[in-house]
Amino acid sequence: MTKGPFRLVRNPFYLGLLLICAGGSLERSWIGLGLTVLLRLLWAAKVRTEERYLAARFPEYADYRQRVRYRLVPFVY
Repeated sequence: MTKGPFRLVRNPFYLGLLLICAGGSLERSWIGLGLTVLLRLLWAAKVRTEERYLAARFPEYADYRQRVRYRLVPFVY
């Protein structure tokens, strides 16, 4: 976890999917953009749940969370 995207954010996969959804929705409709925002909120809740599970299951995950502070967007969130 010290190289690649996991050294910047803990869940880079979700950010990639969100960017794909946002890019596709901007071309088509405001409804698509609204659904992308809703999807982002759902993923944020999913990430919090996953992190609670990982912290309970793996004691060293707390150290990783200290080193990599952002969940989805580097230097933002």
